[in-house]
Amino acid sequence: MFRNLGHALRWSYETAERSTMGYSNTAAIMRLGEQCGASASTSPDDLSAQEKLAQAVWVIQTVEAILSHHPFELAAIQCEYGRGSTDFADGLVTLATQFDHVCMNILIVDDLLASLYCKGDKQYKMMRLADKHDKERKVLYRYRDKIEKQCREWQYAAEEKLEQELRAKKLFWCEKIAA
Repeated sequence: MFRNLGHALRWSYETAERSTMGYSNTAAIMRLGEQCGASASTSPDDLSAQEKLAQAVWVIQTVEAILSHHPFELAAIQCEYGRGSTDFADGLVTLATQFDHVCMNILIVDDLLASLYCKGDKQYKMMRLADKHDKERKVLYRYRDKIEKQCREWQYAAEEKLEQELRAKKLFWCEKIAA
């Protein structure tokens, strides 16, 4: 169970990228005993690494299924929540091909998208990008503003769809209402 959509997506993309090692037969027997009632815990933090990975993959596959007919919305979600994952790179490529008309240079578009989604990374500071591409910063800011506006629209549209579907699947904690 997750607190909200952002928590579910960020956790899922991070967990799916981690390397998962199997556990020994002794651990499997101990786990079976716990599941049968021997001091079993119901905390979601007590999931094994394999169970966490399975849950993360399920969330990501559900997101991909929900947004299967909306590739740019899916790419915006991958870029926002999948930093550091292979999905992040796929999302950047998908979005970059959509924005090559903004400045007629796909390399500039790639760097501007990376500057949007890799906040804090010194490599993508606008001054460095201006020097790298021999453009004025104000021109690059204008390009980035156009790109950001459209990416945020796709992201918000996707989040609305995902929120409804994942809430229907009871993936979030429900707030109890005092009577």
